[in-house]
Amino acid sequence: IRIPYDVRLLGCRAVQFIAGSSGALEVNIEKSSDSGATWNSIITTPISVDFSLGDYAVESGILDGTQDLSVGDFLRLNVNAIQTDGRDFQVVVEYEGR
Repeated sequence: IRIPYDVRLLGCRAVQFIAGSSGALEVNIEKSSDSGATWNSIITTPISVDFSLGDYAVESGILDGTQDLSVGDFLRLNVNAIQTDGRDFQVVVEYEGR
């Protein structure tokens, strides 16, 4: 997504609504400040939600330092792995204007 105004990221998390039978949902959130030429992770490690946590499981990501986004920056979501037979997940990124 293209960032429409200057923001500071406050946190992020992933929610797996319907747990699968094995595996883990693994997502990474990346930022580009050069129209998508290069991408860098905004979290220290990908967010992982293991199937054993059950339905409606939530895991938080740890921001890699202060993450300020400016007008025109981009964020993208990389889904590295999914739970076998898992359904419906959501990634939330919290922010405030700056």
